[in-house]
Amino acid sequence: MNERERTSFSAFALAPARSRSLLFAVASLGGEVKSCAVVTRSDPIQQSLKRLSNRLLELGAWRDRDWTLIPNGEFRVRPDAAWQPVQLGDSWPIQDAPIEFRFNAVIPKDWTGLPVSCRFRLGGEALLFLNEQPLAGLNSFHEEHPIVAEAAGGETLLFSAHAVSHGLFGTPANRPSVDLAALLVPVSLVAGKEFVTTVN
Repeated sequence: MNERERTSFSAFALAPARSRSLLFAVASLGGEVKSCAVVTRSDPIQQSLKRLSNRLLELGAWRDRDWTLIPNGEFRVRPDAAWQPVQLGDSWPIQDAPIEFRFNAVIPKDWTGLPVSCRFRLGGEALLFLNEQPLAGLNSFHEEHPIVAEAAGGETLLFSAHAVSHGLFGTPANRPSVDLAALLVPVSLVAGKEFVTTVN
C-alpha cells in the first residue's frame, strides 16, 4: 500500500461511523489492499437537527406578545469590589471565579394586568434573585422565568445573579458573554387568559 492509499484508508478508519457510507477495496492481492476510496453522504440526523434549529429560530419571533430589553447592568468579581458597568454583548472580565451581575428594570405602564416574565442569557450557570429574594436557576435550558402574574405597571425590579462560567454538568463555557436580559409578556399565558375571559 503506497502513502496515498494508506492515507485514504486511515481517513476512513478514523471517520465516525455515522459519517461513513461505503468502502470500496479494489485489487486485493495477498491480503494487501492496493487501492481504496471512501464514499460519504450527509448525515440525516444532522440535517434534521439543523432544520429544527432553523424552525425554532423562526418560531421565536412569535413566542412573546411584547418585550423590552434591559440593555445595561453592572458586575463585580468580589463582594468587596466596586460595581462596574456591563452591556449586552460584553464578555465576562474573568472566567476562573464566580461573578455577580445586577440589572434594574421597570415594567412598562401599558403592561397593566398582564403576566410578566424575565429572560436572561448570561453565558454560564447562575442563581437568579429578584428584589434580593431567590427566584430560579439559570442555564442554557432555563432562561425564562415568570415574575408577575398580573402587573400593575411601573413596578421597579432589581435582578441579581451569582454566576459561574460553566455549562450543564460543569462543562466549561467558551468565552461567556452577557447575551440577553429582558422583560416580556409571554404569548401562551396571554392567549390562555384571553380565552378564559371570552368564555366567561
